[in-house]
Amino acid sequence: MAKQSAVEKLEKELAEAHRLNEQYADESTATRQKYQEAVAAGDMEKAAELKAEAKRLEDLARQYKDRIEALQGQREEAERQDNAPTYRQALKEAEAALQEEREAHAELERLADELEAAHARAKAAGDAAAHAIHSAENAAVAAHESIPDILSRQNLAATGVPERIKGAGRDLINLATFEQSRIANAAQRRRQLAA
Repeated sequence: MAKQSAVEKLEKELAEAHRLNEQYADESTATRQKYQEAVAAGDMEKAAELKAEAKRLEDLARQYKDRIEALQGQREEAERQDNAPTYRQALKEAEAALQEEREAHAELERLADELEAAHARAKAAGDAAAHAIHSAENAAVAAHESIPDILSRQNLAATGVPERIKGAGRDLINLATFEQSRIANAAQRRRQLAA
């Protein structure tokens, strides 16, 4: 049999306290009625006994009413006990997910640095190639030679690389915007839950 949760135990105790409160309140009402009947019949000895019994039953009903209030005051602690393991596990999973996110962001930052460096290298190489080709073409003309096919350049646009980078950049911007709204929504939710 599964272990009873703190809330289940509390609910069981509350149900029992409610049952006893109602039972003693009903018995007190019935005893008060019998007291009235004994007074009307002139049986004062019986009336005194019934009055004392009605008082005892009222006190018991009141004690169980107080018990109900005390138990209801324990609900938050019982819920805390029951939900603490789930909370700790969720917190552990959230911390792991946040670490994974930080690592992914660090990788994107590293790739952005590499992309900037590759861009600078490609620009410098392209400038150097353009200058070298121009010099070679001028030299070929001066030497009355034909310009060799080897001097034709690769078309970077034809490789698809710029479009891939542009698409990835657009996707990253969309992701960053989405994450900003998630962060703002999470902050608003925390404020609402704290209120």
